[in-house]
Amino acid sequence: MTVVFCGRFQPFHNEHYQIVKTALAKYDRLVIGVIINSVDRQGKKCNSATSTVEMGNARQEPCSNPLTVIERVAMINKLVDNLDLRERIVVTALPRPTLYWELVETLLPAPRVWILGSASDEFERAKMDLFRSNGDRVDAVGSSQSTSGTVVRALLRNQDPVAADYLPSLIYEELKHYAHVRW
Repeated sequence: MTVVFCGRFQPFHNEHYQIVKTALAKYDRLVIGVIINSVDRQGKKCNSATSTVEMGNARQEPCSNPLTVIERVAMINKLVDNLDLRERIVVTALPRPTLYWELVETLLPAPRVWILGSASDEFERAKMDLFRSNGDRVDAVGSSQSTSGTVVRALLRNQDPVAADYLPSLIYEELKHYAHVRW
């Protein structure tokens, strides 16, 4: 069975980490699929209009995706290695399942279980419906209170030290090396 937790991880924050820990308590192995963005940040700065909206097309805005897929995979891999979880976790870039289902099926053999944080918003429910309609299982392991990547990015953009409270310490330290990122 292939157990998958996928997301943009812009950046990978404490709620993502908690979901991974919960999934590993239930399953032996986990694939963390880092979604490949259809846009690159292209040096664009965020503005309040694009940085506060997360639904629909706003998820594809450069402002919502300040880190490249290579940067995100590298950071999460460093965390996995630091936690000595390499035997149980594979981190890989993954095309967006809602757009490239046939490719996802090729990369991730069935039967699949998709790990979701919750079914608390319309976007998560749509993903859940897609996975189930393709014969896969869905396991919502997160809480109903979710951390918003938008909030974390805003804290980072404003250089607010509170951002450290929302991120695994290794990720927070790694982000300091990404001065080129325009939060």
